[in-house]
Amino acid sequence: MRKILIPVDGSENAQKAVRHVARQYFTEPNIEAHLVYVCVPLSSYVARFIDSKTRTEYHEQKAQAAVASARRVL
Repeated sequence: MRKILIPVDGSENAQKAVRHVARQYFTEPNIEAHLVYVCVPLSSYVARFIDSKTRTEYHEQKAQAAVASARRVL
């Protein structure tokens, strides 16, 4: 089984990569796709005014939004 790691950030280029892997699945059904979202942390100047729970929730929401459209395609 071939494993493919697809970085997603919600951009059009990321969507193109997901669609490309989805098309490959029809000719090669032994593909296992994994989505990964990596975010840039908030700057320390901003983060010091926001508690860690709020920062975590913010990053979770951004990740879910970025990965949601890729999941629909796959």
